[in-house]
Amino acid sequence: MTNNQPLSGEPRDRTPLTTIYVDISQIVIGHSTDQLKIPALGSCVGLVIYPKHQLSQSRCAVMGHIMLPESHDKKRTTNQSKKELPAKYSDKAIPRMIEKLQRLGFHSHTLEAKLVGGAKMFEKSSDILDIGKENIKATKNNLNLHKIPLVKEFTGGGRGMNVKFIVKDYELIVTPTGSSSVTL
Repeated sequence: MTNNQPLSGEPRDRTPLTTIYVDISQIVIGHSTDQLKIPALGSCVGLVIYPKHQLSQSRCAVMGHIMLPESHDKKRTTNQSKKELPAKYSDKAIPRMIEKLQRLGFHSHTLEAKLVGGAKMFEKSSDILDIGKENIKATKNNLNLHKIPLVKEFTGGGRGMNVKFIVKDYELIVTPTGSSSVTL
């Protein structure tokens, strides 16, 4: 169910949006002229953090395509550290996402988040092997640790999904495989 009403009485802008794809283990910043997309999300989670109360024409957001729950602070060699992708682990991705918004001048107390994904992709796997469930749990814990409120979520289930975040409207559009879209 999509609300087609403009936000705060603003006229809806029909300017074409630039699509920016967010690959696995990647963090991307988008601005009001962008839509951030994850075309295939399974057990990974898609997290969007953005400053609330911004005018639509000056909005920005950061999206992470988080693959695993925790890094466990494993000791790595210098070469391994350079190859690590910024959003591979929830506990590393969230501070990096917050830092990117702080570099743009936003304070962490002005941020909020939306979360999608974390499906259980293999029906016969045990809860121990349910990476999606662990990704959801770790991401929520890390958001709480950084005092970032989670305002909307569409998580779990047994199907993959396509995800699109319209930055100027702060709309997260989720399309589960074989189902209709849901707007958060």
